[in-house]
Amino acid sequence: MREQRIVVNHTWIRRFVTVLQALISIGFLVAAMWALWRLGNDMVKKLGTVTAFVGGFGLWLAFCTGLAKREVFAATAAYAAVLVVYIGRA
Repeated sequence: MREQRIVVNHTWIRRFVTVLQALISIGFLVAAMWALWRLGNDMVKKLGTVTAFVGGFGLWLAFCTGLAKREVFAATAAYAAVLVVYIGRA
């Protein structure tokens, strides 16, 4: 029996993962904005939604990317700041 070899293009995989991570990041932002818009003027629900999205975003960064802890914290803080500004506008 002959053994088959699988050739993996590491550059392609790295690019695919980078694009996938970018799409997930954009998805977190857009989904949160749509959810906040749909909630109307209920501030308690909006804050709960922001908390859930920020927590999910932080966990995703921590466990699914190769970022250092300080980078995860900085990115999560920036994401939270954007959502808080959006709450004030919506």
